[in-house]
Amino acid sequence: MDRNFPAITPGLLYHNASEMIEWLCRTFDFKKKLVIPGDEGKVLSAHLIFSNTA
Repeated sequence: MDRNFPAITPGLLYHNASEMIEWLCRTFDFKKKLVIPGDEGKVLSAHLIFSNTA
């Protein structure tokens, strides 16, 4: 098992993913690893990273 990848990877769905991604980044200091845009400003897929390492 790759120690750099978590054993559990949650998946979440949001009606307004773009807004939620920005909120998570501002509020909890998530970092965008990958965001795949779709039509009409929608997000097809996104990968965010959170690290509580000092």
